[in-house]
Amino acid sequence: MPQENVEIVRRALDGILAAGYDLRRAEDFFEVADPDIQFDISRTNPDSHVYHGRDGVIEALEQWIGTWDAYELQALDLIDATPDRVVTVIRERGRLKGSDAWVEHTRGAVWTIKDQRIVRYEEHQDRSEALEAAALSE
Repeated sequence: MPQENVEIVRRALDGILAAGYDLRRAEDFFEVADPDIQFDISRTNPDSHVYHGRDGVIEALEQWIGTWDAYELQALDLIDATPDRVVTVIRERGRLKGSDAWVEHTRGAVWTIKDQRIVRYEEHQDRSEALEAAALSE
């Protein structure tokens, strides 16, 4: 089951990329996301918010993407964590609106899968924190 879960997460990420980060067009993402998905970016975002459902995910990502003139996301690693969790290591790179400087950082995330649907996305500052949250260690 874990490898199948990795493919579900890969499909979700590919859906975001294929939609050009416009979640309103990311049907492949929402085909594998539970309608009541929890999108928890409280550990990495100043507003410390957990978003819920399709509208919440769209709102969260529109706010995030809206801060950039240019933005790129790349999945560096997808890790079978537990029978219901996948850890991803994601590199984000972008140029903030009104700036010429590019910013790059790497984050970790834990994706929880239930009945072949993503029920929770939990973002962490880095790979180690994500692995710890998924009950693994490096």
